[in-house]
Amino acid sequence: MAVLGGIVSALPPTNLVQKGAYIVAFIVLGGCAWVLVVKQARRTSKSEAELQNGIDRLTDESAEVARLQASNNELQKQLLELAKLNTSLARENISTVTGGDSFCWMQINFQFGHPSPFFNHSGKYPLYEVNVRIVDLNNFRRKIERGEPITLSNEITISVGEVPIDTGGCIERIVIQFSDDSAQDFNVFFLARNGRWTEFLRLRKINDRWLSAIQVSRQYNADGSQVPKEPIFEQVDEGYPRKDKGLVDWE
Repeated sequence: MAVLGGIVSALPPTNLVQKGAYIVAFIVLGGCAWVLVVKQARRTSKSEAELQNGIDRLTDESAEVARLQASNNELQKQLLELAKLNTSLARENISTVTGGDSFCWMQINFQFGHPSPFFNHSGKYPLYEVNVRIVDLNNFRRKIERGEPITLSNEITISVGEVPIDTGGCIERIVIQFSDDSAQDFNVFFLARNGRWTEFLRLRKINDRWLSAIQVSRQYNADGSQVPKEPIFEQVDEGYPRKDKGLVDWE
């Protein structure tokens, strides 16, 4: 159209034939231009539609990726929880078999007319293969003062065996000999499938009645777990003599 306009300007029509030719040329070129504009508009519209479809597909795919990621995160969370549960169940089973953190402790029972050991269970798991060694500290101290050799002759060893949950029992056939009429100190050493622990058993006779103070500390755990720094059990009868500030003399 621009070229044709230039030609018309340079060579203006001088007769009707030339004018008609120019008019026909303008009409033909105008029609061609219109056709081209329509085609270009259609192509642009198609391209825009394809672009929009691509954007929509990308949006859908992004949403699907986000959904899959969320599903994967939830699955990983469930797997982690399952692993924790399995670990907890495994530890629970091991504790049930070994005794876990349960322990037992000894009292002196006078029910049968002589001092006998009475063992009490503490914890949520049964105890297995419990063996006890009872040491009379009164005799131990006297031998040290006299310079006598320390022997095991005055120690008492007991094979207790299994101690069920929430139970207590007295071994009537065993007599615990007292070496003092008013103050008796015992150290009791326990060995079981789940480790070792020690009991300080202190007895004082007040108004013709033996009062006791008991403290239990764990020595080591068979499963290798950390041993508590503080005593795991302590029980002191009311009226038991104490030092200054209300403390019990465990020495």
